[in-house]
Amino acid sequence: MLFNPLDYTTVFLSYDEPNCEENYRHLLSLNPQALRVHGVKGSDTAHKEVAKLSKTDSVIVVDGDNFVKCSFYNTTFEVPDSYNPKTNVLSFSAYNTINGNSYGNGGIKVWPVSLLNSMRTHENGSGVDFDLRLYTELDIVASDIHFASDYQAWRAGFREGVKLLLGTTLETMDYRNFDRLWLWTHVGRDHQHGDYAMHGARLAIHLMLTKEFDYNRIIDFDHISDFYKENVENSKNISNKFFTDILSSEDSKTIKLSYIPPYRTTDNLSTPFMAWCFNFRRVVRSNDENEINKLCTIGRDAKFGKYLIDGARQGKLFKDDYTKIFNYQWLQQEYDRLHPNTL
Repeated sequence: MLFNPLDYTTVFLSYDEPNCEENYRHLLSLNPQALRVHGVKGSDTAHKEVAKLSKTDSVIVVDGDNFVKCSFYNTTFEVPDSYNPKTNVLSFSAYNTINGNSYGNGGIKVWPVSLLNSMRTHENGSGVDFDLRLYTELDIVASDIHFASDYQAWRAGFREGVKLLLGTTLETMDYRNFDRLWLWTHVGRDHQHGDYAMHGARLAIHLMLTKEFDYNRIIDFDHISDFYKENVENSKNISNKFFTDILSSEDSKTIKLSYIPPYRTTDNLSTPFMAWCFNFRRVVRSNDENEINKLCTIGRDAKFGKYLIDGARQGKLFKDDYTKIFNYQWLQQEYDRLHPNTL
């Protein structure tokens, strides 16, 4: 199925982002027809205001901290046949300029207007996020997330730290989410506001694991602002017990230059190397012996199946520095060493 962004209404959804005006002007330079909803409190309520503006059955939603890629409106995208525009949310990836993460967090979404009108989430329902089961995930980076203040970066790290730990622990969480959380908590010292993003994510982990925070409060931006002022802004030094093993500025730059994020869907495993990496990194992260044993033995009939299995087996043997699995130059060298005759 083909998706052309120019066939749909675009709405820029901003709240209090310090760089939202700049980002909106940039969006208008790419798509002068883009509309805007600004300053509406509550995520569910704000999205319903978006639905009112849409002139098409689906609407493209660009968050206020997004700097849209110049190519987005000049590209026709091929999306999975499983995507149903009447019931599914199309989720593009966004690149986080602080830590190099690239996944759906904060990225451009394409919503069915009927779903926006019928759903009851956040302040009007239950839960702290949308129903991710409705998402069709794309490994296509359509925007960059820019941070223009300490608080903006801290809030992003804090809220995402809470969300990534909902219903799981550091030992049992999905390996892709662990990768993302690791970057949130270790990478970014080269960025002006990086320390605050890392502090937010680390504080979220601490509070979630000690059960000292009602995670439902992350949907209330007024509460988060007060919490920040009391616990962070008025502190003389945020480099406290949560800052013990972060990467240096140079190491952060290196990670971001070499890092390739885990695929959001295995449909995009297009080469033997990527298949090998997928299971290698998955097993290195896993503490589930049953899962590891399955990955080491099952899947030979899948596309690039033998490389998936070999990646799992090599991951099981890996005992080296964990940060290496974020360095794709090292992974490529390791793969080439083990598979010298593979193109």
